[in-house]
Amino acid sequence: MKIKYKTLIFTSKKYDLRIKNSFKKIIRTKIRKKNCSHKINKPKSPMARKQKYEILLEKSIIFPQSLKKISTFILELEEKIGLGHIMIRLNKLTQIDNLSILILTALIYKAFGNNKLKRNKKRIPREKNINSRLEAIGFWEALCFNPPKIKKYTEFLKVTRVPINESKNDFHLEIINFFSDKIALNESQKDALFDAVFEASANSIEHSRSVTDAWFLGFYDEENNQIELAFYDTGVGIFSSIDEMEEDRFKKMLLKIRGIFGKEKMLKLLCTTHLSKYKKDRISIKSGIRGNGMPSYIRSAKEISENHLTYIEVMTDNYLYSSYNNETKKIKYYLKGTLIRWVINISRGFNE
Repeated sequence: MKIKYKTLIFTSKKYDLRIKNSFKKIIRTKIRKKNCSHKINKPKSPMARKQKYEILLEKSIIFPQSLKKISTFILELEEKIGLGHIMIRLNKLTQIDNLSILILTALIYKAFGNNKLKRNKKRIPREKNINSRLEAIGFWEALCFNPPKIKKYTEFLKVTRVPINESKNDFHLEIINFFSDKIALNESQKDALFDAVFEASANSIEHSRSVTDAWFLGFYDEENNQIELAFYDTGVGIFSSIDEMEEDRFKKMLLKIRGIFGKEKMLKLLCTTHLSKYKKDRISIKSGIRGNGMPSYIRSAKEISENHLTYIEVMTDNYLYSSYNNETKKIKYYLKGTLIRWVINISRGFNE
């Protein structure tokens, strides 16, 4: 390409050459820009072009009254994922209980497809006691790739994800030891608790199917002087999992019970009556594949209740069974998945 330029009057040849080279540089730059498939000023970070979305968690989150708030928060989160850069704001949080932390951890983890998040100090709770509890309970460790380094807290059994494809649940003994450190348990009580924990973890994994996870959490409530253990799965819930079962005699029996007695009595029967489909499968029970059914929860509560007030609660959809009064009630709060909870009051006997 020939570059045409006018020779300036009263200039040297050297200066004319400089002008000629500058014209060439301008033309080359224009050609390069025209042939480029991307902009010259490409942003350094791929997230810089994406729109930013801030998802705010409500000030007060208490189980089960705040289940609707949690559902709204997770729904908004799921709608924004993939559209831009998501920032979760917890800095307005002033009150949250441990069960709500467990449920939030499981649902946030599922929403992000097992991808770790970045913990931002500007968006953590301003209340120091809440933030320190989130640290101790393992909330940041479960969700973030940059959790704070903290010491081990004896009053918490950290919120932990149980992979579905994990056949051996080695955390059972850790749970039993956590209880044994707080209260004295004889061998019979330890065996009953072990069976109940084994069945709870197996049920959580089975109900969560292949696309979600089961979680558990243990903690000591100093204010009420009681120990709590909870298993939570983010699956379809007990009733929907029955609908998805393979057609066999066991499924037909359960559907018949639900049709005659309704969901309330059905949940109570599942918790108190030996209706497990593994009831006659002694090989599965002896080999450790499955436990002795949901009544093992009640058995563990009765064993420990000889010394301490103990009860279990099973919640799925909007139904809650409690062994404290041996009743199931329909509540106005809806829970996605299934929650199994033990409460052991250290200072009280059952009749106190």
